[in-house]
Amino acid sequence: MDDDEKWLQAALEKEREATRLLLEERDRNTQRLLEEERARNNAHAKAMHDFVAVSQLCEKQGYV
Repeated sequence: MDDDEKWLQAALEKEREATRLLLEERDRNTQRLLEEERARNNAHAKAMHDFVAVSQLCEKQGYV
Protein backbone atom coordinates (compact mmCIF):
# COMPACT_ATOMS: atom_id res chain seq x y z
CA MET A 1 0.00 0.00 0.00
CA ASP A 2 1.55 3.29 -1.07
CA ASP A 3 1.27 6.64 0.73
CA ASP A 4 -1.70 7.80 -1.35
CA GLU A 5 -3.63 4.64 -0.53
CA LYS A 6 -2.76 4.96 3.16
CA TRP A 7 -3.90 8.59 3.15
CA LEU A 8 -7.12 7.68 1.38
CA GLN A 9 -7.78 4.80 3.79
CA ALA A 10 -7.19 7.07 6.78
CA ALA A 11 -9.50 9.72 5.33
CA LEU A 12 -12.21 7.12 4.74
CA GLU A 13 -11.90 5.82 8.30
CA LYS A 14 -12.14 9.36 9.66
CA GLU A 15 -15.29 10.01 7.62
CA ARG A 16 -16.81 6.70 8.68
CA GLU A 17 -16.24 7.56 12.33
CA ALA A 18 -17.70 11.04 11.89
CA THR A 19 -20.74 9.55 10.16
CA ARG A 20 -21.16 6.95 12.91
CA LEU A 21 -21.10 9.67 15.56
CA LEU A 22 -23.65 11.76 13.67
CA LEU A 23 -25.96 8.77 13.28
CA GLU A 24 -25.69 8.00 16.99
CA GLU A 25 -26.56 11.60 17.82
CA ARG A 26 -29.51 11.49 15.42
CA ASP A 27 -30.75 8.29 17.05
CA ARG A 28 -30.48 9.83 20.54
CA ASN A 29 -32.38 12.91 19.39
CA THR A 30 -35.05 10.78 17.73
CA GLN A 31 -35.46 8.74 20.90
CA ARG A 32 -35.72 11.90 23.01
CA LEU A 33 -38.35 13.37 20.69
CA LEU A 34 -40.37 10.15 20.76
CA GLU A 35 -40.24 10.08 24.56
CA GLU A 36 -41.35 13.72 24.75
CA GLU A 37 -44.22 13.06 22.35
CA ARG A 38 -45.26 9.98 24.32
CA ALA A 39 -45.27 12.04 27.53
CA ARG A 40 -47.45 14.72 25.88
CA ASN A 41 -49.85 12.07 24.60
CA ASN A 42 -50.06 10.45 28.04
CA ALA A 43 -50.72 13.82 29.68
CA HIS A 44 -53.43 14.56 27.12
CA ALA A 45 -55.06 11.16 27.64
CA LYS A 46 -55.00 11.63 31.42
CA ALA A 47 -56.51 15.12 31.12
CA MET A 48 -59.29 13.78 28.90
CA HIS A 49 -59.94 10.90 31.30
CA ASP A 50 -60.05 13.26 34.27
CA PHE A 51 -62.37 15.62 32.40
CA VAL A 52 -64.78 12.83 31.52
CA ALA A 53 -64.68 11.43 35.06
CA VAL A 54 -65.37 14.82 36.64
CA SER A 55 -68.09 15.56 34.07
CA GLN A 56 -69.82 12.28 34.86
CA LEU A 57 -69.52 12.89 38.58
CA CYS A 58 -70.97 16.39 38.24
CA GLU A 59 -73.79 15.02 36.13
CA LYS A 60 -74.59 12.32 38.71
CA GLN A 61 -74.55 14.93 41.45
CA GLY A 62 -76.95 17.14 39.47
CA TYR A 63 -74.53 20.00 38.87
CA VAL A 64 -75.00 19.83 35.12
